[in-house]
Amino acid sequence: MTIATHGKLKLMTLTQRTSSKGNVYMMGILNGLSVIAFPGEPNEWGDTWDIYIQERPQKPQGGAQGHGQQRPSPRSQAAADLFNRPLDRG
Repeated sequence: MTIATHGKLKLMTLTQRTSSKGNVYMMGILNGLSVIAFPGEPNEWGDTWDIYIQERPQKPQGGAQGHGQQRPSPRSQAAADLFNRPLDRG
């Protein structure tokens, strides 16, 4: 399938989910990368979504953060927490 013959090409599918705190977000996989989207600030065209991507971990990561590293923002930390938890496919 090409864009020239069909006019559009599906990139991926995102699934709408709700966190345990009641926040709505979107989650999916794109070419082996985890994709997560949070509602952003509206602009002149309407509502927006802030989209983050991250490599899917091959094995569980542990250990303390290194000294001198900047603390992530609450939104960035929420994205990291969602990326690092297993997907619920049930």
